[in-house]
Amino acid sequence: MMNPADKVDIEVDLEEATFTDIEWDEQEPQRRHGDARVASVQSKVDSVKSQMHENIVLALENTAKTEELHEASLELVDEAAIFREQSRRTRRAMMMRNMKWAAILLLVVGILAAAGFGIFHHG
Repeated sequence: MMNPADKVDIEVDLEEATFTDIEWDEQEPQRRHGDARVASVQSKVDSVKSQMHENIVLALENTAKTEELHEASLELVDEAAIFREQSRRTRRAMMMRNMKWAAILLLVVGILAAAGFGIFHHG
C-alpha cells in the first residue's frame, strides 16, 4: 500500500518534469540551430575523413609502385653490368677474329707478292 509521503514525492516529481519540459520548449529553436551546426560540422568531419582515407590509400599504392620501380631499376643495373661484360668479351673476340683474318690476308698477299717477284721460282 502506498504511503501518503510517497504520493507527494510523485506529485513533486511530476511537477518538476513538467517544469523541465516547459523550459526545454523555450530552448527548442536554439537546440535546433545547435543540432544543425553539429550536423554541419559532422558532415565536414566525415568528408575530411573520407578524403584522408582516399589519400592514405593512394599514398600506399604510390609507395608500392615506387618499390616496384626501385626493384626494376636495381634489376636494370644488374643487367647493364652483365651486358657491359658480355659486350666487352664480344668486342675482344671480334678484334681477335679480325686480327686473324688480317694475318691470313697479309700472309696470302705476302705469298702472292713473293710469287710475283719470283722468290719461289726455280730457275
